[in-house]
Order: sequence, then structure tokens, then C-alpha cells
Amino acid sequence: IEIDAVLRSEAMPMDLRLVVELKDADGASLHYDVVDAQRIRAHWQGDAWREIRRVPAHQGAARLVCYFWNPQRHAFSADRVQVKAHRMHQP
Repeated sequence: IEIDAVLRSEAMPMDLRLVVELKDADGASLHYDVVDAQRIRAHWQGDAWREIRRVPAHQGAARLVCYFWNPQRHAFSADRVQVKAHRMHQP
């Protein structure tokens, strides 16, 4: 999955995480991946963030969920957000 966004926040550091989760039909988590925006920079002032995450194939998968988790509830904006899912075929 590929996520592009332009992030802005007055909070420093900005405690924002990108969560990518694969769920089954009952809502149970099959894969959970968290990426912390602070690993790239502490202060976001209209900077672009591109993240590519691999989500493993799972036979019971029913839904892929992507969201920004803001545990400290700091004000932030995410502009020009694009999410692209790419399916890779094995030969």
C-alpha cells in the first residue's frame, strides 16, 4: 500500500502514526503495522510524507484499513492524501 500526504502541525514533536491493518470478515486483525511520523521528522510544516508498506497476503482477509492515529490529540492537517493499493503477483 502506498500513502502520500502533506502534513502540518504546530505540535513538536508531532505524535502521529500511520496505521495499516488487515482484518477478516469478523473484524479480527490479521496484520497490524504502525509507522511513526517522528521517525522522519519531529516538526511537520506542510511537508510531504510518502510511505510504502507491504501487507502480506492472507487467505481470510476481507478488509484493509488505513488511518492516522493521533494519540495525543494534537491539532494537525493532512492535505492531498492519496492511498494506492498495489497487488503483486508471484510468478
